Amino acid sequence: MKVLILSGGFRGGNTDCQCKSLSDYVKSQGLDVSYILLSELQIGHCRGCNVCSESGTCFLNDDMPSVFDLFSEADVVIFATPVRFNGPSSVIKTMIDRFQELWNNPEKVSHKKRFMCLLANSGSDNPDIRPMRTVFRSFCYSFGGEWVGDAISIGTDRTKDNVVGDAIKFWDEVYSAVTRES
Repeated sequence: MKVLILSGGFRGGNTDCQCKSLSDYVKSQGLDVSYILLSELQIGHCRGCNVCSESGTCFLNDDMPSVFDLFSEADVVIFATPVRFNGPSSVIKTMIDRFQELWNNPEKVSHKKRFMCLLANSGSDNPDIRPMRTVFRSFCYSFGGEWVGDAISIGTDRTKDNVVGDAIKFWDEVYSAVTRES
């Protein structure tokens, strides 16, 4: 099983800490894991020019092709992001928008069964993640994926005690769901 963790956080932040620990835990189970900290890649903004629908490729010369390759190979995709005004970080949203190239060229992505989920964390004690959940579920269904859930660590401005534990507990639930469905 190939697992792809796409993080919209920044190096050393709560999301990065959560994802690194999660990646190590999943690897310890003998699974193939790729952890991508999107803030360290060069990813330009989609301009809606539709060059990709005409030529088959985006005109931007950046790191998105490597993300596309990992996505296409993945059996499980975990989106991880800090909560920003009840939505995802701009880093991960920029990446999602760039998937327009694959939307316009569906032959460029494998259409195998792919499971997707969301891992978020919020400094606030009472975030509303429904808007963010809608973004990621819509992405999942756009690429024929199966949504397996979401989890959020809250109050991370106050305490970081459960950030790693929450991620590992969530993975155990995701893994159980995926293996039941496969």
